[in-house]
Amino acid sequence: MGTKDWKTALVTGGAGGLGFELARQCAARGMDAVLVGRNEERLVEAAAQLEFEHNIKAYVIVCDLAKVGAAAKVSARVREMGLVVDVLVNNAGFGYDARFVESDMARQRELILTNDLALVELVGEFAPDMAERKCGGILNVASVAGFMPGPGMATYYASKAFVQSFSQAIHVELRRAGVHVSTLCPGPVRTAFWENADAAHTPISRIALDAPFVASEGFNALCRNKALCVPGTLAKTIVFATRLAPRGFVARTAACPPKTPKGEGLSGPRPPSVCEAPALLVDASPRRVRARRSRNS
Repeated sequence: MGTKDWKTALVTGGAGGLGFELARQCAARGMDAVLVGRNEERLVEAAAQLEFEHNIKAYVIVCDLAKVGAAAKVSARVREMGLVVDVLVNNAGFGYDARFVESDMARQRELILTNDLALVELVGEFAPDMAERKCGGILNVASVAGFMPGPGMATYYASKAFVQSFSQAIHVELRRAGVHVSTLCPGPVRTAFWENADAAHTPISRIALDAPFVASEGFNALCRNKALCVPGTLAKTIVFATRLAPRGFVARTAACPPKTPKGEGLSGPRPPSVCEAPALLVDASPRRVRARRSRNS
C-alpha cells in the first residue's frame, strides 16, 4: 500500500494559516479532512471552504490540545464518526515570548502540552493502526528554531527541538511498517498575520515564505518519506550555519529580549523582529467564504 491509499487526513490547528494550507494539500489529493482546533466558527468555515474547493468531505473536532487527555478525546471522536485516519498532521502549536524566570509557568506548561505532549499522544493514538495496516503518513510541524537554543523564547525553541528528535526517531521505527514520517521545519511564514500586524513591509516579511509553498514542500516530503524538510534558502542557510557555529555563539545570536512584560506570545500587535525570524510560524484565517455546515456534521 502507498500514498494513493491515503483517504482521510487529520490536521491539528487546521482552521487557518499553515495548518489550513496543509489541509488543502490533502484535500487537493482527494483526501477527506478532519480539522481539529479550539475555534468552532473558524473550523466550520475552513471545512466549508475545503468542501467547496475540492469536493471532499470535511469534518470538525473542537478540542483544546493544551488540556490533559485531549488526544484520547480526538481519537474517540474519530471512531464515533466511523473514520480511519491515514494521514496525521500535527501542526498545532504556539510561541511564548518571555525570559524564562519572568514567565508565567501556567503558560509554559500549556505550550509544552500543546507543542509536544499532544503531538506525542496523537501519534500514539493513530500510529499503531497505521503500522498494522502498513499504510499511513505522519507530518509533524517543527521549526528551524529547533536547531538552536532560543534565549527569550527558551521553551518554544526547546519544544521544536523535541519535535525534531522524536519525529526522526519514529521515522526509523516505522519505516519498515510502511508508515511515512516527516518533520517540516520552516522559517518565517507569511500569512494574513503580517497585514494585520502592519508587518507587510518589514525585513522579515520580505524574506518570509508563503504558506501554500511551505505546505506543498512539507506534504511532498511526506509523500517521499523524507525525514526532514526545511523549505527555502533562508531556512536551509540558518540550519547549515547552526551546525557549523559554536553552540554558545548560536545561542547569543538567537537571543531576543522580550518586548512585553510576562510575554504575550506572537499574537500581539507588534511586528516580528529579525531575531525572532527562525521561530515564527504565524497563524491566519483562510479566505472568508459563506459558512455552511459540513455535509456530515
